[in-house]
Amino acid sequence: MSNLLYSKNEIVASIKKHFSTYFSSLPRPTQENLLLLIIGMYAMESFDSVRSCFTHLLKKASNKSLNAYYRTLDTVSLEPMDFIRNTAAIALSLIPEALAKEPVFLCTDDTLIPKDGTKFEFVGKLHDHAMHTGKLYVNGHNFVSLMLCIPVCINNNGHQMKIRYIPIPLGYQMKTDDNTKLELVADMIDNIMDLMADKQVIFSFDCWFAKRPFITRIQQHKNIGIICNARIDSALYELPPYPKTGKRGRPKNHGNQLDTYDDKDFDFNHHKDGYRVAHRTVIAKIFNMQEVHAYVTKTTSNSRRLFLCTINSCDIHMGCAWQENFLMRNIGSTDMELYPLTLYRLRWNIEVGYYEQKTFWSLGKYMVRSKHSIETLLNLINVAYAAMRILPHKNNVSKDFRDSAPQEIRLFLSEQVITQLFLVRIGQKAMKLKNAESFLSSLYKLVNQLSYAA
Repeated sequence: MSNLLYSKNEIVASIKKHFSTYFSSLPRPTQENLLLLIIGMYAMESFDSVRSCFTHLLKKASNKSLNAYYRTLDTVSLEPMDFIRNTAAIALSLIPEALAKEPVFLCTDDTLIPKDGTKFEFVGKLHDHAMHTGKLYVNGHNFVSLMLCIPVCINNNGHQMKIRYIPIPLGYQMKTDDNTKLELVADMIDNIMDLMADKQVIFSFDCWFAKRPFITRIQQHKNIGIICNARIDSALYELPPYPKTGKRGRPKNHGNQLDTYDDKDFDFNHHKDGYRVAHRTVIAKIFNMQEVHAYVTKTTSNSRRLFLCTINSCDIHMGCAWQENFLMRNIGSTDMELYPLTLYRLRWNIEVGYYEQKTFWSLGKYMVRSKHSIETLLNLINVAYAAMRILPHKNNVSKDFRDSAPQEIRLFLSEQVITQLFLVRIGQKAMKLKNAESFLSSLYKLVNQLSYAA
């Protein structure tokens, strides 16, 4: 039995309490195995594999075998949707009552993880537009994920309160031959939207996801608005002309088709962040001929990008003046028209999350083979990473880290876990000594000097 899990150490206890939400329905041994894996992720500088974590830490913290952890990952009755829903519920609970009417933001993207070998389930040759290995096609897995950005209150240097949006990654699902990435993301959205039924939800994604079947399914949720990047050659039309009375035939559904490279169709009369920007209301084919706002940005080299938005700027229920982020709050009356482009910046948080998890949290170093094991391990890494965003706003133990990167909080936790493991181990050794009274007395004095130790 692990002495770490049953110690009175405040840090370890807070970790155990936080993750009990995810594992409460599982058998006790399974809960212990998953919690020990997460503690191992915090304590180890690099979580290269389950075997490496077991060799250097877990076998010292528990009497369980290596196969017990592999068996848990392969048989645990938790699916990615369970992780996603639980993380979303925890994140939404952090929103203070004063900000209950502020919108929340969802964003999605996919990420590719190269793998050597062919023994992994559903591994295959995939197109890698980022060329992680220097090649256009790599052997690996493709995952889709969802991120939720929620508003919290912060104290602005002891002055007035400000609103900060903190990004919380919800979970991963693996792309297989039986589904598409669009279907997986739509399922993830359906899984959590009932938790946000009373909120304005703004969903952003890049041009790969801007497909009509996907958008049609997302728009079944009436409280969700979309801000997306779309292909520059997407079919756009003028608004339908005013019907002429007395003229025979059915009125037109739309006007003439627009050309995003024709300056007569799009008037670039705005300047934003070094770009010239044109805005007009159009009819978009990928939105089922719905009326949307189109934003076309142009650089000095005439490179252009198209963004589509289903929400009027004035309908975004957001306290702009109270935003901590300067770009999000420094909005004049003339810039409000382009505010959806500013909000699209929040999608960049998901790219930052991928970078941090792959660089500092060993996201792509898994060595388990089955799809269920891989998804379970990746979602364990994800919830461990997400907890570094959540815990500073959830309890007082780590409140000093609200302005810190997840890696800084992880380093702090690592020191606490390793110190606690050292104390537990040395206490166990001392209990076996014949004349241990003086040694235990010195150990108790050491423990009492460590404010964070039990």
